[in-house]
Amino acid sequence: MNEVLYVKGMADLGRALDQLPDKLSRNVLRGALRAAARVVEKEAEATTAFKDKSGELRASIRVSTRFRRGRLMARVVAGNELAWYAHIIERGAREHVITAGGKLSARQINKAIKTGSLRIGNNLVGIQVRHPGLRPRHFMKAALEKSARRSAEAAREYMRARLRLKHGIDVPGPDSEDSEK
Repeated sequence: MNEVLYVKGMADLGRALDQLPDKLSRNVLRGALRAAARVVEKEAEATTAFKDKSGELRASIRVSTRFRRGRLMARVVAGNELAWYAHIIERGAREHVITAGGKLSARQINKAIKTGSLRIGNNLVGIQVRHPGLRPRHFMKAALEKSARRSAEAAREYMRARLRLKHGIDVPGPDSEDSEK
């Protein structure tokens, strides 16, 4: 297949993909979305570097793609068992009280004091502690905003390369003379 498709923008690329068989089009789009999401993922990892001393939050950032209700979707997700707090860093938290084990009887309270139930590091802080809250640190939102243009470019370049190399379809780039036609 040595057909030449002239593509000026993303809308033209979408029309070109519509001409391809569904499975091929879906696979190309899945790869393009993954390429675009990887750019956001790398930016999110860089953005968390100064907030994440343990490296757990940064290591938990990942990309996934899937079909849902007939639509192809790519997601960049932060958080796992070790970095369960990712959503709290992103959205913040109100001031609140943390209590060891919910409601405790006098016997449980005495036992908890002896065992040092609520600890921060090696310091006993008691049965209850007032958490001052945390302002939002929109590392994921910032990563998306900062990398949006590069992400779109990565998707476009992935599609061009995949169509050209694996399927023999030449899709001129935006700087190509052929793209002006």
